[in-house]
Amino acid sequence: MIKPLLCTSVLALLPLAAQVPSRANVWKAADLQFVEKKMTATSPAHQLGEWGNYRGALSHREKSGEPEVHDHVSDLFVIQSGGGTVVTGGKGVGLKETAKGEWRGGSIEGGDKRKVGPGDVVHIPARTPHQFLLDPGQKVTYLTFKVDQPASGAARGK
Repeated sequence: MIKPLLCTSVLALLPLAAQVPSRANVWKAADLQFVEKKMTATSPAHQLGEWGNYRGALSHREKSGEPEVHDHVSDLFVIQSGGGTVVTGGKGVGLKETAKGEWRGGSIEGGDKRKVGPGDVVHIPARTPHQFLLDPGQKVTYLTFKVDQPASGAARGK
């Protein structure tokens, strides 16, 4: 179930954008639910927009994701339906750079595992190994906000 007040509160937490949007955006719960019903494993994301140093999407998973690390991007997830386990922290092992500052694959050693479900909010700082795990047959749909962070010399997962 979409929680409009929670979504509005989360959006208010995002840092001010480098560029001020030309207008406000409102996504009605019913509209997001309509989009969610159409999402599948082959169509796993619906872009909401991009505003200066952050962007948003409605994301959907029907299987576990691979470990990933973003050198200069923090993630904020708001679980809309379904659930799973989010692994955060620890050390990324065997990750391959798939784009500048974006690492995927391999595994995570020593991360924290937390069950998440509708209404839960997950913040993952830049340079933090993370992975979404789903049991067979499990699905999850969540709002994703990606916030660009200043460059840092910190190593991935260390």
